[in-house]
Amino acid sequence: MLFGIILLILGLTLGATYGYKTAKFLVPFLLSWPMMVGFFVWEARLPPGFALIPSNFWFIPNMTLLMLMALGVYSSWGFILIGFLERWQDVNNESPLIAAIRFLPGGISAFFIASLVPSVAP
Repeated sequence: MLFGIILLILGLTLGATYGYKTAKFLVPFLLSWPMMVGFFVWEARLPPGFALIPSNFWFIPNMTLLMLMALGVYSSWGFILIGFLERWQDVNNESPLIAAIRFLPGGISAFFIASLVPSVAP
């Protein structure tokens, strides 16, 4: 799975630099998908005590929906982060360190909320 993700990121990065019709993009991008699918196929064949993601994990009620929602929230946070960082650096002419410090209140509040939720949730 790790190699598949690394190849995907490498392919997308090289594609943005050299073009999406070159072999520098196509080879890592196309190799990443079978590797990631192969990870889940391999994990499904392992006994439950040895698998990183047990096969019965996906049969927990609403787990697939929860994973899709988490991916949506995570990706939207990434887009917001990149957009604001670029704005603060390019438009406001701030240093990268100052722009990164602006995100500390959000991270600190997320840490406190994440530590309080398990004690409040049933």
